[in-house]
Amino acid sequence: MMDMFSFLGSARDKIVETYQDLGYFERDEISNIKAKYIPGLEIQLASEYSKEFAYNSIKSTRFDERIGILYRLTYGEIGASLICKPYPIAQISGRLRLYGRLSGLELNSTSIVDIYGHKLDQWNVGCTMIAGNMSAQLKREADKIVVSTRHRIHPRFVSLTEFTSPFLMSLPHRTTLAMGFEFDLNPRATLEVMVFHHQPTTFALQYQWDQCLVRFYSDVYSQKTGVSFSFRPSSFF
Repeated sequence: MMDMFSFLGSARDKIVETYQDLGYFERDEISNIKAKYIPGLEIQLASEYSKEFAYNSIKSTRFDERIGILYRLTYGEIGASLICKPYPIAQISGRLRLYGRLSGLELNSTSIVDIYGHKLDQWNVGCTMIAGNMSAQLKREADKIVVSTRHRIHPRFVSLTEFTSPFLMSLPHRTTLAMGFEFDLNPRATLEVMVFHHQPTTFALQYQWDQCLVRFYSDVYSQKTGVSFSFRPSSFF
């Protein structure tokens, strides 16, 4: 019996040593977040083109424009934006960050208000827990719950999962499961792909400079295509 425990302990130590040699435990999400997080004011611009289908034909097309501001603080961020749809809506968001050396916690909330109707259109609250090279997020929306995970397997590769379930089973929403990845093409460019169970596959490509970030996203069937641009005004002066 002692020989078996000794063998299992030796095998465990060998596996841990192998992962350490590969740098697996050095790929912590906290370091990556801190490296990209720069406190200060950020301006965000976005344009989205979408199609509405009916009986295998295009029923209508729509352009949505968005302008927003985000102020990053040491322990969080607050933001507000105006989205020009067929009717204007306002979005207010906030996030609290509590980070240690290898673990952290994020609390976030978003509210979307119908300006003409003077009513709360959508909302969500969420919590993200980070430990080492993995993180998990639980988000509660008005009509559904979303659980997502990130796992940094390689310095340039992150695996993603997302599970969405209606909050009440009587709601006409489907339970969906998505899996994907995030791959760093180079230190500035990142490709993201998500494959959904009941929805079209989506992809996003983003490129980051020192002062700004450009992100292009679309789905396989071109039902929704958009581009977003964000920059820090102070970096240009």
